[in-house]
Amino acid sequence: MQVRIEDFGPVSSFEFDSDKIFQLIVGDNNIGKSYVLSAYYFVVKSLLDIKSLPFRYYHFAEFMESQKGDATDKVDAEVDKYLKSRSGAKDIDITNFYKECVRFAIAQSFLSVFSEYIDGSYKEVGSVVNKMSGASQAKITVSLPGLRFTVSGDVGAFLVSDVDLDFKVVYRESKQNRDPVFQNNTFVIYKPAGFKEHANRIRLVAVRNTLGNLVAGLNGFKDINYLPASRSGLYQALSAFGQIIAELSKSRSFLSSRIELPAIPRQLSDYFIKLTSISDVSVPTVSELGAIADKIESTVLKGKIEYDFEEKRLYYRPEGTDLRLDLSATSSMVSEIGPIVVYIRHILGVLEPGRQRTGRRIKGKEETAKTILVIEEPEAHLHPDNQLKMTELYADLAKYGVHVVMTSHSNYVFNKVSNLIVGGRLLPGQVKCDLFEVTKQGSVGKVQEIDEYGIDDNNFADASESLMAEKLELLGAK
Repeated sequence: MQVRIEDFGPVSSFEFDSDKIFQLIVGDNNIGKSYVLSAYYFVVKSLLDIKSLPFRYYHFAEFMESQKGDATDKVDAEVDKYLKSRSGAKDIDITNFYKECVRFAIAQSFLSVFSEYIDGSYKEVGSVVNKMSGASQAKITVSLPGLRFTVSGDVGAFLVSDVDLDFKVVYRESKQNRDPVFQNNTFVIYKPAGFKEHANRIRLVAVRNTLGNLVAGLNGFKDINYLPASRSGLYQALSAFGQIIAELSKSRSFLSSRIELPAIPRQLSDYFIKLTSISDVSVPTVSELGAIADKIESTVLKGKIEYDFEEKRLYYRPEGTDLRLDLSATSSMVSEIGPIVVYIRHILGVLEPGRQRTGRRIKGKEETAKTILVIEEPEAHLHPDNQLKMTELYADLAKYGVHVVMTSHSNYVFNKVSNLIVGGRLLPGQVKCDLFEVTKQGSVGKVQEIDEYGIDDNNFADASESLMAEKLELLGAK
């Protein structure tokens, strides 16, 4: 699955490829990296949410009622004309009508959820359209096997602007009731003998296939997780926020004015909700992911991160002590990595339901549900040595079904990923690296060249050379 983002926030264009197990995004500050991460998160979440929506949401009768009109009459007239004449081609090309049915299905399923995420996260901002390019709409294009569609618009006004199929659709008469089939890049929908509701049959097939394609386009991904920048600060602030609301509720009679709660972007609220919704210490986990969490604790944190299942809070136990510290009482490094450890152990590492066996466990690699882990600035508050260790451990996650997408401003993270490719830990075809650059039309993501020798450095080299030149100039002046 590919997701292309255009004129969204300050971004002119950027593309994600979920087939890559490791995608690194580098570039200057304040040029739109968080915007594209949010858009990508909303796209994947919307596709995931389709699976959980009740079937009545796509009730056939309601769908048919909403589709009555000239399009229906036109298709039925074409089919009737063919049946009466029984001359010429045996197939009626209904590709355009089928695409309109697909467009409607996407609007009623994917777009309704996606728009809710956009509106809930950016309503206070008022717009997500790129102001530098002069565009009137933001565009998100999702490419799935057999289907590509684009949603365009702004806060409160997104619509499905384009649908493209890589196959032709025909309607064919049949003496018996037959299921639709693909034949030589043509999708054949059969007309059962004595059947008259031709347009309705086409719509029903289109809706069912579209919903199936949207879910199948996830390519096995069961979840997406977002670890934002300032992970610890956000966690602690939202933890305290609930207590503040509770206290305000007790003193409601003393409040003279209305309190407006600020909107929290969906990816941030999801992050906090997941951290505070872990409920069962006995849930089976993947040992290999647990081992990665253990390694972070032993090599980086020098202590254990504990999750209190009753309090729903994170604590840190330094090695060699009997202390149990709330994250707010720890160093910035511990408080930033603590939530990551919990995510790996208790969220990413939970076995996929239905895949555990009584008495024993299949290897974790086979049981782990595929997921996407989005990480903003994983180097935050870390010494360079720890940045290198953590980057290597993030790459290890990919062995167990975790596709990593991260943004970074660290030369150490960048070069470690490059070295992992050189060393064969990551293959060139598994990695995508994009450099954000600013243009007059907004920032763009430029794909960096990757081969067995690593990733071309078009981002950090200039800063390093500038420092060296400055040093030589200063030494020469002495």
